[in-house]
Amino acid sequence: MIMTSTSVTHSKTKIFLCLLIPPILWAGNVIVGRQAAELIGPFSLTFYRWSLAAVIILILTHKALYQHRAIIARDWLKLFTLGALSVTLFPAFLYLGLNFTSANNAGIIQASMPLGIMLLSAAYGLEKPRAWQVLGLSISVLGVLWVVTRGNVFSLLTFDFNAGDLSILAAVVAWAFYSVLLKKWRKNDLPTLALLACQILFGWLACIPFFLIEMVTQTPTIWQPQTFWIIAYVGIFPSLLSLFFWQQGVAIGGASVASLFVPLISVFAVIFSYIFLGEHLRQYQLMGMLLVFCGLALSFSTSFTKDKAKPRQQP
Repeated sequence: MIMTSTSVTHSKTKIFLCLLIPPILWAGNVIVGRQAAELIGPFSLTFYRWSLAAVIILILTHKALYQHRAIIARDWLKLFTLGALSVTLFPAFLYLGLNFTSANNAGIIQASMPLGIMLLSAAYGLEKPRAWQVLGLSISVLGVLWVVTRGNVFSLLTFDFNAGDLSILAAVVAWAFYSVLLKKWRKNDLPTLALLACQILFGWLACIPFFLIEMVTQTPTIWQPQTFWIIAYVGIFPSLLSLFFWQQGVAIGGASVASLFVPLISVFAVIFSYIFLGEHLRQYQLMGMLLVFCGLALSFSTSFTKDKAKPRQQP
């Protein structure tokens, strides 16, 4: 059976949509996170958000988890690793770092995430980045840096690391490893929702020690209606739904293609700040967003040219 151009286009559309949704949800997490800092600690927020996600996913997948219990028992270490990287380490290091560094520094460091994913993917022999793909990604990263440096990218020459910056960098490394290992270990043994449930449940378990330490050493959580709304949002949208679509996009398109969409987090964060927080759109922000979109269009459109040139033969 020959894969037609229509099926290739359909596949590209599915990949695009699956990978577009997570940056939108994660950008919303940035806005909500600003309101959460004064109410709840970073590890407490991580624990509560995934507790809510775990309850929801268990309701949806408990039968599938029981049916595939032998596979889960066999691959528990891999599933635990994926969960710890994505559910525990990435958000915890990110929230922790934001307590000690500026949003601009965090944005600059997170801009390196696509490059990290692409390099790790190549190092594992999973995907070899193409020249146009690298060029498009470079344009997108430049767009992000243009926004966070307010149009003065030469200020990066005087960038000074602190403890918060190192924590953000640790979060970036954790997510890069997660994205690549997800592609490397992704098999058809577990249904999509069951795989997602395992990541969330194992990651939630890994959260517990950090949560308990924070409870006895830091200021207790301030419980008020806004706190519950914050946990509800981050537990459903940037957690459950974003991971579902991200793992779908990585499974179909690969980690390198998925990395192309990471710079969109900064773009949507700027847009949401304008819509929900009343912040003004500056010229440097518009220029940066234009660079990000141009880079994404270039790199994504050239990521599947081989499939168009040589249709795959399927039995």
